[in-house]
Amino acid sequence: MRKNKRFRLLYDEFNQAGASFQDAERAKLWEERARKLGGDPAAGVERVRRCLGIRPNDVLADIGAGAGVFAAAIAQHCRHVYAVDISPHMLELAKQKAKAKGIKNISFIHAGFLTLDLKNKKCDHVVAMVSLHHLPDFWKMVALRRIYHILRDGGKLYISDPAHSFDIDDYKNIFTRDIKEIEKKTHDAGLVEDAATTIREEFATFDWIM
Repeated sequence: MRKNKRFRLLYDEFNQAGASFQDAERAKLWEERARKLGGDPAAGVERVRRCLGIRPNDVLADIGAGAGVFAAAIAQHCRHVYAVDISPHMLELAKQKAKAKGIKNISFIHAGFLTLDLKNKKCDHVVAMVSLHHLPDFWKMVALRRIYHILRDGGKLYISDPAHSFDIDDYKNIFTRDIKEIEKKTHDAGLVEDAATTIREEFATFDWIM
């Protein structure tokens, strides 16, 4: 467990809840498994670009950058991208991806929502793609306040994250249905187990709280 030396009461975001990517093999597996879940990464990047109104001179922070798929794609539309992640192994994969594509306008930062320090630099946009749910609700709010302080006036935040909208009495049926759908779609026992761990141990919240 990484100890935070600055403030001993701060939630330890490096001790990742749920399926951790703090070892190299799990980090490598995740990108392959994410592809099995479907969705067009390019379409997702274009959706974010249009939603935020990203311009060529903008600076963007991608918190929870993972293996760097989004950061590498959005970098061609920005002046600079900060790719931020709590897993050094994910950041190494992201660096390799950027190097292979000749991308030079990305800084890679080993940090999370609560520990990111840009040394008073400001961003035009912050993106958090499926990462905020790694924090309990109280610390989500602390994270959002910290993001507010790194955004320029008029800056924008884009969040894509799981949030529950069902009646609490239905949770067993809903979660069982979701796991069965992932199993049917991917035929990947490891990914199914990761999904179950995410439901059981991570911190997806209610839509009304979000």
